Amino acid sequence: MCACQKEVTSVPTLPDTNKSLNKIGEISVAELRSYWDNDQANRFITSDVSVYRAEYTSNINGESIPLSGAVLIPETEEIKGIISIQHATFFADIEAPSENGAFSVVSRKGIFSSNGYIVVLPDYLGYGVDKDRIHPYHQASTLASASYEMITAAKDLMSSLILQVIKCF
Repeated sequence: MCACQKEVTSVPTLPDTNKSLNKIGEISVAELRSYWDNDQANRFITSDVSVYRAEYTSNINGESIPLSGAVLIPETEEIKGIISIQHATFFADIEAPSENGAFSVVSRKGIFSSNGYIVVLPDYLGYGVDKDRIHPYHQASTLASASYEMITAAKDLMSSLILQVIKCF
């Protein structure tokens, strides 16, 4: 939320790109501490986290494919950096990071964001906006490409989000 009390919940698609960012949830400090229920872990939980769904396009094997993922943004003024986390195998569409902002795939990773990091969680091929495609398990090139493009999209979208907040003042 910025000083003029206008909460920025989405970033329109960026000009000349196919990238967008929309808020899908929040994870509070209390929720994270309850989830972890561990004194050592709880010391790292210092701020609430906003969860956004990012949509972007990746060039995989010469084909332009729309993909998605979640971006976790700490509610703090001091951002320490960006962390990209690749999820393990799952079997239900709802488990994709961008499909459910409070699901444990996202909330487990929230500890890093709560400590001041922007966390990028790509869905990969076959999940999120691309769920009609079969996921190519253990295919290094598609996982790497989707992860790289997700980081790039998150950085571009964060720049746009920051500009929106600055315009609010």
